Amino acid sequence: MLLTGQHGFAFSEDFDPSAQQDIVSRVLQVLFKHPKLIQDASICLVKDFRQAKRLHFLENHNIVQLYEFQIQPGMRFYMRNSWHNLSDYLNDLNSKSRLRLRKAIESLGALKFEELTSEEMIQYKFQIHDLYKAVSENVGFNVLNLDIDYFSSLKSRVVDKFKIFAIKDKGHLIAFYSFVLNGDEMLAHFLGFEKKGNQREKVYTNILLNLIEQGIEHKISTIDFGRTALEIKSSVGAEEEKLFCYITHRSKLYNKFISKLLDFLKPEEPWIKRNPFKENA
Repeated sequence: MLLTGQHGFAFSEDFDPSAQQDIVSRVLQVLFKHPKLIQDASICLVKDFRQAKRLHFLENHNIVQLYEFQIQPGMRFYMRNSWHNLSDYLNDLNSKSRLRLRKAIESLGALKFEELTSEEMIQYKFQIHDLYKAVSENVGFNVLNLDIDYFSSLKSRVVDKFKIFAIKDKGHLIAFYSFVLNGDEMLAHFLGFEKKGNQREKVYTNILLNLIEQGIEHKISTIDFGRTALEIKSSVGAEEEKLFCYITHRSKLYNKFISKLLDFLKPEEPWIKRNPFKENA
């Protein structure tokens, strides 16, 4: 639920796409008949299918009916083999974008992002949680609120696959971001920072640039930036990715009114697509 992308299911590459919905529906049918298995949940959300993996609907009234919908697109950043450090990335930008991003980097002065150890995640957990809430409380829709021990608990389970980088100012955290390494893919995770007027956008821009820098260092192929702040992510080179979701209610009666719930789940964020790269880069 907390990561954008195809992480809640897996089909082999040679699996017949026309049978995917049939299998998903039959699994849900079994689960809904045994509510204790799903802690009495009434609604199931299946997300996120890319265009090529989109479910093919079958006319079968004996299985659970899934309703397809889209919310904000995912923003995916594609790495280039020619990038060996952040300077290589900046050199591929057009002059206007490069100047803007260099100014954002300079705005931090001597402050730098440093990776937190497992012990520091516990030490700074209250500050991390406060920074997270400062951002999450201003988002239009949240599936849930994270527990104060979420980050340190996740670190203890996946160890070197989960990382937090933070800016410390005289021992006080003023910003952090996190990510998960998933094979050759980086999944941008939760972040947080203090609100200080005009510095807010520059701090967020630096978080995106640091994610790109870490992506280059870890030699990953793409970064999944998630669904928020679409325009600013586009301004550093991320591209829109359509993702399809499916929802159903255990009750066939309530399922007829699922469209009203979909309206609630579909926040709209007007944005302008940007391309920061040189035309021939």
